Amino acid sequence: MRGACLHARAAIYLLNINFGAPAMAKQKVTLQATLPHGTFYWVSEVNAESEEEAVVAAENLFLAEMENIDQWEFTDFEVTPT
Repeated sequence: MRGACLHARAAIYLLNINFGAPAMAKQKVTLQATLPHGTFYWVSEVNAESEEEAVVAAENLFLAEMENIDQWEFTDFEVTPT
């Protein structure tokens, strides 16, 4: 259900772009997912009118990158003793 809701919000977001919605502000979005073996963060910059639209745009950018996962790799890391 969440995926369908995200797609609907993304469609509304795209309609607003195409029909001259008010100017959007650039926003930095950090998404966090707590997974069984660690925590994953996705940080991106998007243009959006609201926090909700910014989150949807960032989620869509993440999904697009996952479709091309074989074309990228992690380029930075930090290792600390626990």
